Amino acid sequence: MHNLWRHTGKIMTGIGIFHVILFIGLFYQVAWDMLRSGAFNTVGQDAERGLFWYDGMFTGLLMILLGLLMTSWTSTTGRPVPRYLAITLVVAGVVLIAVDPVSGGWLILIAGVLSLLRPAEPGR
Repeated sequence: MHNLWRHTGKIMTGIGIFHVILFIGLFYQVAWDMLRSGAFNTVGQDAERGLFWYDGMFTGLLMILLGLLMTSWTSTTGRPVPRYLAITLVVAGVVLIAVDPVSGGWLILIAGVLSLLRPAEPGR
């Protein structure tokens, strides 16, 4: 259990990939319409397009990027991610859950808690 911190980057990357796939699956028609509209100014004032792009794609891609960064950090240094990052994930998860209990905030909270489960002095 105390070695789970080593895998939190992979977990976060997986959460991001799941997020992107989920939103593409839920909003495939919106995604298709955006692709047909072209590359520029395709969101506009459309609420569904905004939800798909900002809440789905952009957030998912940021989670993937954060997960890859966390994985790189732990594999390069042999140390857990900085405590402030783990605490930020916990706080973000709690806020997301408070605002929308059916959201993926639970997954963010779990990644943050796993990041905090680490030995006092991890080896290199």
